[in-house]
This record gives sequence, C-alpha cells and structure tokens, in this order.
Amino acid sequence: MNVVLIGNYAADQQESMLRFGELMRQELSARGLRVQWLQPPARLARRPTGSPFLNKWLAYVDKLALFPSQRTFRSLRAAGSGTLVHVCDHSNAVYLGRLRGVKTVVTCHDLLAVRSARGEFPENPTSRTGRRLQEMILKGIGRADRVVCVSEQTRQDVLRLTSLKQGQVRLVSNGLNHAYSPMESSAARARAADLLRRRRIEDAFFLPGGPGCLLHVGGNSWYKNRPTVIRMYERLVALMADAPALVMVGRPLPPFWRSWIEARGLGKRVHVIDQVSNEDLRALYSTARALVFPSLAEGFGWPIIEAQACGCPVITTPLSPMRDVGGDAAFYCNPHNSSEGAMVIRDLLARPCLEARAARERSLANATRFTTPKMIEGYLEVYHDLLRSN
Repeated sequence: MNVVLIGNYAADQQESMLRFGELMRQELSARGLRVQWLQPPARLARRPTGSPFLNKWLAYVDKLALFPSQRTFRSLRAAGSGTLVHVCDHSNAVYLGRLRGVKTVVTCHDLLAVRSARGEFPENPTSRTGRRLQEMILKGIGRADRVVCVSEQTRQDVLRLTSLKQGQVRLVSNGLNHAYSPMESSAARARAADLLRRRRIEDAFFLPGGPGCLLHVGGNSWYKNRPTVIRMYERLVALMADAPALVMVGRPLPPFWRSWIEARGLGKRVHVIDQVSNEDLRALYSTARALVFPSLAEGFGWPIIEAQACGCPVITTPLSPMRDVGGDAAFYCNPHNSSEGAMVIRDLLARPCLEARAARERSLANATRFTTPKMIEGYLEVYHDLLRSN
C-alpha cells in the first residue's frame, strides 16, 4: 500500500494540524506502509511583506494555485491501484478537484468554518471571500471517496451538508498526538515553575505545597469561549479569596481583555503564555488543579484527553463532542453562565482528598479510550476498505 499524505501549509502555523499530519506520517511508516509526504511550500509568501492583507493573498496563491503542480497530480494519477491520497486536513480538500481517478481520503476535523459561512453561527460572521472559500472546501469534501471524521458531531455535519453516503463517512476518534501521562509531582512542579520563570511570571503557586493553578488551553477563536473563562475566574475569586491562579496557554489575549483583567485587579493572578512545548504542557497538566475548557463547539477537543491522560480533572460543557470525549470523568457547566461555571470550579476544588483522587483515576481511565494505536487501526481499516472497492 502506498499512502500519499497531504499536510498543511507550515506558514499558517496551525499547530494541531501540523502535529496531526506528522503523527500520521510517523505511525503509518512504523506500520510498514510506503508513505509520501506532500506539503505546500512557502514560495510567494516566503518573505512576509509589510501588509497582512497582501501576505494572506500570497499564501492563498501558494496553497491553491501553485501547489501541487500539474506534474505531481499526473504522477499520482499514474501511481496505480495500490495508491491512495490522504488529505490530513479537510481545509485542503480543494485539491480533490484535480485528483480525479485517484482514490482519496479526507480527515474532517470539524465543519465550524463551513457552518459559520452558512450562517449557522451568527456570532462568527464570515466575509464574502471567506464564504466562497468554505464553499470550495465543502465541495472538495464531497468529492472524497472516504471522509474520516474525528467525532460523531462532525460525522453528522458531513452527512447533513454533503451528498456522501453513510458508508463513505466514517468515525475514527483522535488519539493523543504526544505521550501525555502523569509527570512525577516534584519534577512537574519544577518544570512548570521554570517555564513561568522564563516568561517572567510569578511562580510561587508551583512551589512545594503551593496551591497549583487552574489551566485553560486554547486560542482566541470564538468557539474557545475565552471571555467566559475570564469571567468565570473573576466570579471564582469573589467566591474564594485563595483561588489558584489561572494560566491560559495560547495566543496573547486581545487588548480589550488584557485591560479588562487589569481593571479588575486580576493582573497578578491571570497569566497567558504561548509557544509551550509538549513536555512543558504535560507538566502544567500534571500540576494543575483542573482544566477549564468551556468551549461552545469543537471538532474533537484534544485538550480534554491530554489533561485527563495526565490525571488532571476537566471542567467542560455538556455539548457534543465535549461530552462524548470527556465522558463520565469530566465535570460539566453551562458555557454561557460564568457564575455556574465558577461554582462548579469551587465545588471541585473543595472536594476531599479521596474524592479528588477518585476524579483523577476516572480521568486517567477515560483517556485510555483515545489512543494512537486505536486511531491508526481505524485509518488502516478505512484504507483497506477503499482499496478493495471498485
């Protein structure tokens, strides 16, 4: 079997998608498959200009016009019946229009952008060009021989928005894209403290016997619901004067929310850090009192199982796929009610040691449902089924 993986444009810095593509590349190669990796190179956008608008359009030319070359497509079509092309991120499904005659698989991580472009999320309006791009992506997904969805919610969305049949759209849940597991307590605290010290952040909460922290992992996208995380924390501080600090891993906050935090006297208690390595994140998960993850929507929700695999309790929302992933081990709150969320956090922090230990054990057990070997077996089943089909 020959598998051609098409990965993401590195300059877009879509970290989770780049990790997913690399994980597929490593794991399939380890299973003895012949794997070819294709990825759009930065050509026109190799040297950023002073105009973000121009940079964006140069990147579009790199991704949509210059890659892959006609020669590449011709070689793929001539590769033979034992070859298939796997587009690792559905946002690159636009390439399928040039791949007629080649067996194709697309991994669909979510259709949030497509649904936003169709007006399903009024809180996330889409420009006219954005709507056109999402139409192209959805059309490309509809051309795939098989679409693998990372959650049942996404599978239902694909079936609803395309003409693909049930047998063409499969569910294969994500596995961990790093070896997340509990880090020994003193080592985890030392590593987390060192990380914060390098970022010039007060690290007393990671000292031996310190209160630890609450953790949020996610960017500024509307569905990550960061404003509610911040409001929940403000209300928690009103309920608990000794509430742990809040560490937010992801892109810097917009200026409005930085000012909002300072105006409420929370500047020394809310810390935002970006560009965190997997092992540093593992240390944070291993020391945090809880992951606060009140997303409005997700394709899968990787931080949920990352945290649980490290024994960190998770507070998330009772919506799909978060409930599907968190299972009985997670704690749930209304993503639109910051007061309710604050009380869920307070009650979790107040649990006796035995109950806290039980929550940790449930988290570890639930994370075992989502392993990389299980994920790869799911993809291999899809591959074999496709290659056997006419």
